[in-house]
Amino acid sequence: MPIEAPRRTALRRIAAGLAGTVAVAAGFVTWAVHRPDVLFAKGRCYGGAPVKKKALVVYATRAGSTGEVARVISERLCAMGFDAEVQPVDSVSSVSGYQAVVLGSAVRYGAWLPEMTKFIAFQQSALSQLPLAIFTLHMQALGDDTASQAARAGYTKAVRAVVNPRDEVFFAGKVDPTTLSFFERMAVKLVRSPVGDKRDWDRIRRWADGLSETLH
Repeated sequence: MPIEAPRRTALRRIAAGLAGTVAVAAGFVTWAVHRPDVLFAKGRCYGGAPVKKKALVVYATRAGSTGEVARVISERLCAMGFDAEVQPVDSVSSVSGYQAVVLGSAVRYGAWLPEMTKFIAFQQSALSQLPLAIFTLHMQALGDDTASQAARAGYTKAVRAVVNPRDEVFFAGKVDPTTLSFFERMAVKLVRSPVGDKRDWDRIRRWADGLSETLH
């Protein structure tokens, strides 16, 4: 019997140590996946054209930069007479009531973000009946060489298997480490992704201006 008391004490200490380790590990994971809050671009503008045509710009983003591009595209559509609305993909349940749609996404792990590909799959029937254009923001495969072109095509391969956009474009994006979680910063280093803001706003606006004809 005297031996049992030290054994129970040792077991309690081991259990307490394990509980503490689990708590620390859980705290580390929570910290490592946390990223600063993202300000999502939302809004609607009215083009003022005699014949109203409503366009919806939907985007998927991780840190907000794709949403900023989507907002500029919607503003250019308004300047060309569309009534344009911009929304993050998680805020859109239907494309009903719109006469044109623009979809855009950032790239993670060589493909569009999963929330956007799920949205497209769910809205496939409706999207097939509407003029559609798509844009991609990415930070790798930015060159004009064959390998870069092939990589870019791979980013939207799953999307093009579901819908048939009238126009598709790839824009250099933005990576700001201060907007990423610890794990995301490690991933950026692992794949040697460029950092900084590579977005060419003049090119983005020129493409958006061409949507007036594309989406009619």
